[in-house]
Amino acid sequence: MQGLKIRYRAQEVTLKGETGRFVLPPEIRKQVRLSSGDQRIVCLYPHATLPCIAGYGLSRGDEFEAELNERRKEGEFPTREAYDQALSNFYGAPTYVFDDSGRFVMPESLQRHAKISNLLYFHSYGPEFWIFSKEGVESLGPGWDHIRMGFENAMALLKPGKAGK
Repeated sequence: MQGLKIRYRAQEVTLKGETGRFVLPPEIRKQVRLSSGDQRIVCLYPHATLPCIAGYGLSRGDEFEAELNERRKEGEFPTREAYDQALSNFYGAPTYVFDDSGRFVMPESLQRHAKISNLLYFHSYGPEFWIFSKEGVESLGPGWDHIRMGFENAMALLKPGKAGK
């Protein structure tokens, strides 16, 4: 996994299954598995500033600390505490196992953070992907139109009657 740079490129909606598990979309699942050395492991953590969950595969750690150090040099972290919080948020992210179909159990704490009930909107973000609820997308302020439009497009692709479940 050393030197592997994964870039997620997908916008998709998935629904909570009857067994209470959520599903990673196929393209994201494929990239996460590649990033995690062919293991079915995804890392998820509450986004620090947006009403969503951030996710990535295991190889993200190879590039993350260097990225944070560069951002620190540029003055993005005014205090050591701010830098430590960013490190902790990333390295403290729990890992979750998913099955071959991408199904996984999301803890209640993550669901509460992102106000998730039965629908997940996956929005790619380069080295990470974000997971929003419908309410999370709707609550975004100015400058996030691309996420709202991606959500609308993904919802249009759902089969009629599925979104209401």
